[in-house]
Amino acid sequence: MIPKNNKPTNLWLALDTSTDFGSIALGQLQTHQVEILCENTWAHQRTHCEVITTHLEQQLRTHHLTVTDLNGIAFGLGPGSFTGVRVTINMAKTLCYSLSLPHVGVSSLRILAQPALAKAPSVLALSYGFRDLIYLAQYQKVNEKILTVVQPCAMTFQELLSFLKPPYPLLVGDGWQKCAPLWPSEKVLHLENKLEFHPTSPIQSRDLLTLLSEEENLKVEKDWKSIKPLYIRGAEAEEKLKQNLIKKPNL
Repeated sequence: MIPKNNKPTNLWLALDTSTDFGSIALGQLQTHQVEILCENTWAHQRTHCEVITTHLEQQLRTHHLTVTDLNGIAFGLGPGSFTGVRVTINMAKTLCYSLSLPHVGVSSLRILAQPALAKAPSVLALSYGFRDLIYLAQYQKVNEKILTVVQPCAMTFQELLSFLKPPYPLLVGDGWQKCAPLWPSEKVLHLENKLEFHPTSPIQSRDLLTLLSEEENLKVEKDWKSIKPLYIRGAEAEEKLKQNLIKKPNL
């Protein structure tokens, strides 16, 4: 807890609600490091918008802070749940517009990969999407810099099986674990035995703050109108319509 008369000098809010789990954190950014003040992670029951404001208010109140003490906001852009991504984007736009805050938007897959990149030079972030669809991006550590070698995209699980080639990257996220049981086969089991998996955990906002303190090439924006979500695909209902899983209502 921060003493009432000792306000942080570079306080940043970080948040991501692109999956079934939401995360929000406060941190004091310093040169090449960050002091995490607090973090809340939760599994949503219906929608993240019902709880995210409450979590933010509790964090600020615990540390004798208000939103006017914020110096910037970092957030996950997606891809992920259409509704979940929209919750983060709406909160980011609201705070940046009303408080004129600088902001940094980062792919949610990059945040997911952050802890795994401390363990391996090549990481494939996999986030479950819809049915057999997986969001993925691959990152490579070269001379202490993180390069995006496969931009965020969507693949079916069958496409992922064809995509994976040795030397295999370290896999992180829930994409494989949720899709593999739907496609039981000797090929899947054989490949699974060759792969290495980083312990799966929800996207953590503290990892976004760490990323923000370590990467110098992240672009800090000042115009709230520049905030754009990374959806990749439409809402779940739109995807079902495309696949003829539901019928379009007669108007």
